[in-house]
Formats: sequence, structure tokens, C-alpha cells
Amino acid sequence: MPYSPPLHNAQRVEKDRKKNQIEYNQKKRTGQDFYNSGRWRKLRNWYVKSNPLCVHCKLEGVVNLGQVVDHIIPITDGGEKLSKGNLQTLCHLHHNQKTQADVEG
Repeated sequence: MPYSPPLHNAQRVEKDRKKNQIEYNQKKRTGQDFYNSGRWRKLRNWYVKSNPLCVHCKLEGVVNLGQVVDHIIPITDGGEKLSKGNLQTLCHLHHNQKTQADVEG
């Protein structure tokens, strides 16, 4: 006997999305105060202007602007927050790959 698929409930979907976002922020987005600080924003802006290309793309022989200033040694692993020597510019693709590799260990 045929059945109809469940109906889309926009209110429930939005409620679930907000709940999931709150849980994600509580578990994963630690240190947001640091990333919103004036000192980080100033250093980040200076660094990306001084080093505009993605480091990993450059190693592959590709010229690609980086959008993310990444900590080479993650802060959670003891990397220095505001050290210029602990920073690198990455495109979103390479930043996501590096972050995944850091998480997996």
C-alpha cells in the first residue's frame, strides 16, 4: 500500500537547527572571545595582507588567495595565540583539511 512522505515542518526544522547550533557552539566553539578580540583582528588583518596566498596551494604550484589565518600548532595543543611564527594563511579547503587532520589526531 503506498504511503505519503512526511510533510516538511518549517517551524520544527528551524527549532532543530537552532538547538543544534547552540549545542555545537557550546562544545566546539571555545575561545570565541579571543577570535573576536581587537588584538587578534589587528594581527589577523596585518598577517593576511603580508601573506595573501594559501601556503599549501603554493606548495602545490597553485596561486590561490587564502581566506583563513590558521594557527600551525593549534591553541588547544599549546600553540601561541598571538605569535606570528605560529600563523599561516590557508584557503578554506586546506584549512578544513588541516582542521580535520588535527581532530583525527
